[in-house]
Amino acid sequence: MNLTIGTKIKNLRSKKQITQKQLAAYLGVTEQAVSRWESGSGCPDIQLIPSIASFFSVTSDELFGITLTEREARLAEIRRRIKELSSSGNNTEETVAESRGWVAEFPGEEDIQEQLANEICRYTMWGENPDLRLLKEAERIYRTLIETTSNMEFRNNMLENLTTLYAVGFKDRLRAEETANQLPGMRYCRELTKSNVFSIMARDPEDRASLCYIQEYIVRLADMLGSTVVEYVIDSIPNSPDRWDEKIGYFERIIELYELIFGENMLIYHGSVAYICRVIATYKVAQGKLEETCDWLERMTDHVLLADKAGDRDAYTSPFTDQLSYPAASEEFDLNPIHNSAYYFRMMMNQERYAPLRENERFRQLCVRMEAEMK
Repeated sequence: MNLTIGTKIKNLRSKKQITQKQLAAYLGVTEQAVSRWESGSGCPDIQLIPSIASFFSVTSDELFGITLTEREARLAEIRRRIKELSSSGNNTEETVAESRGWVAEFPGEEDIQEQLANEICRYTMWGENPDLRLLKEAERIYRTLIETTSNMEFRNNMLENLTTLYAVGFKDRLRAEETANQLPGMRYCRELTKSNVFSIMARDPEDRASLCYIQEYIVRLADMLGSTVVEYVIDSIPNSPDRWDEKIGYFERIIELYELIFGENMLIYHGSVAYICRVIATYKVAQGKLEETCDWLERMTDHVLLADKAGDRDAYTSPFTDQLSYPAASEEFDLNPIHNSAYYFRMMMNQERYAPLRENERFRQLCVRMEAEMK
């Protein structure tokens, strides 16, 4: 039994990315005791078994080597459902309750705890009268994950989520700023460090890897700058009709930024440009310029369909990105979302603002083009 349970504890601890010291602190034992269990020279006291099982979100039987197949199958089922909820946008009291049930079922799974907090925020944070009781629950979850996780990437993601919660849900600028200040500064971020270091090495024409690092940094900068400036123009420049043309001009120049960095073959960033085209179209239709609205919706559609056609390992061609390719599927990047871009952009064309265009033949043909590619 010693070897079986000790190996199981070691494997679970490694998967959870915590140290022997952290586990020992949780259980109220010494680090040396945990080391003895894992080496097979000792075993946990029987009274500790429920606490160990709870910490790792497994059953006592699983600690003694019984198969995890059923548990893993259940987790896979839950994660498929999480993916559906994230893509659907249908967030209700029922989906919050469903997420809360998953946490009760698997309290040790960080991504499932995150899902509950995210679901709460999607459900109530963006409304006119957010439910502060629920938002405080989300706050507690994010704070607990920040304090207990050993995964720095995950911690930073939770800090970002909590910052947004304070800013949008609680309208608390001070706490939003205090939380954001816990994230690494741009001066010491890995992308900038890599760019500075490898720019020297990239002078060697054979050093393709170093050039890739620099191009990845350029892409991240362009993506962050583009999206940030777009949202700034939308939200922070007064939206009075006399400034709409000015705002459209800014959007057009941001599109030029994407064209400069990515060239004609933007791959995933066709989606970013499609979004800007759609925003411009909303101003054009509000101005009553219906043919110009169709012009921008046509450009939007072209970019949407190109974004959806981008596939695993497709290569960029711009001199700023020609060492890079479309990312392969991973936990961070899903090549098979529930719906594609054509679906979401087509749904947006049902908005009431486009009522004056319902009988316009160009508009109808654009809808048909999108519907033909929707998934």
